[in-house]
Amino acid sequence: MGIAKTGSRLWAGLLLACAGAQAHAASRELYFVTQLFPPFITQDADGRLDGALVAILREACRRSSWNCTVQAMVWKRALLTVSQGGADGLVLAQDAPERRAVISRCWPAATACM
Repeated sequence: MGIAKTGSRLWAGLLLACAGAQAHAASRELYFVTQLFPPFITQDADGRLDGALVAILREACRRSSWNCTVQAMVWKRALLTVSQGGADGLVLAQDAPERRAVISRCWPAATACM
């Protein structure tokens, strides 16, 4: 198995594990926030989000039969949105202490998936 495929599975597992901590069995609508972080998270000319991490999230959601929405915003707004319960998860491009702090505050069980 190649490094890219292993990395993709790791990110997909992380995203779903963290989102799954908040998602109820009957709930299939999940809302994620992120910031633009080329080449991992990009936006095309029509304003649609794209990039490797967005593709991984969409595929993981498709396989789980979930309807996932991803919105890009300024990073501080994304962290605030998640910390106030306005989003089900963050699409992360890099592990950083401040991101880990927000995730562990919102989803205490999520620290086990990092």
